[in-house]
Amino acid sequence: MIDLNATATTNTAATDAPLPLGRHGLTYPGMELLSMPILAARRLGVERLKVAREAGDRLATYVLGMCTIEGTAGAPDEAAGVGLLKEAADMGSHRAENYLARHLLSGWEGPELAETEGLTGRALRLAERENAERLADHRERTRGDWRYLRGPILRGSVTEADYPAIRTVYNEIVWRGRVTDALELDCCMVMGSVGDAHATYLAALAYECGDGGALCFDVAARLMCRAMRMGHHDAFMWVRFARREGLVA
Repeated sequence: MIDLNATATTNTAATDAPLPLGRHGLTYPGMELLSMPILAARRLGVERLKVAREAGDRLATYVLGMCTIEGTAGAPDEAAGVGLLKEAADMGSHRAENYLARHLLSGWEGPELAETEGLTGRALRLAERENAERLADHRERTRGDWRYLRGPILRGSVTEADYPAIRTVYNEIVWRGRVTDALELDCCMVMGSVGDAHATYLAALAYECGDGGALCFDVAARLMCRAMRMGHHDAFMWVRFARREGLVA
């Protein structure tokens, strides 16, 4: 006979230790925290996700990308998973952008450079050339990834506070002190929109000089005023000079 008033007992030894279910999933005492790929793959099945992706379903493409990265239905394949996430992001999936941005930024590292200490002559020149090529390749990959970072930054799903490495996206612009093309101008505009005064100032300079393919003094003046209100000293000096010369009201 079962006693309905009896207190249920639990096996604490079995529930205290979390059981790994995937890269982001753990089973805790009394609660399952499943990552989205595992949950979706169990409900739909990876094969059905593949069929839906072939039919142009961006949600299926996004989930399949996460499944591929996490190894839900086989060995993890980061390169293939990132490719699927980019495909879904290009189709307009904000969730794919968010997941992709976090994945890219969590593993953000600079290029591994060849050692130059103690080298001289031809050996030093070869090492320096190799490092220059590695830096250039890293810069191009960074610029390519930027298009998938700007949306999550603007939506607030990825922030500089959460991911300090996001500064590397436009550090080169800051070190150089000016914008050289449209992509870098876009980068400064996005960073300025989330509170970076110096990025706003650099974007204003770009609009004033026509760097990045845009030349508009009115936009430059508005951006300079915004950077001034953010507390940027050089922007304050620019606005004061422009007002003295009658260029802005």
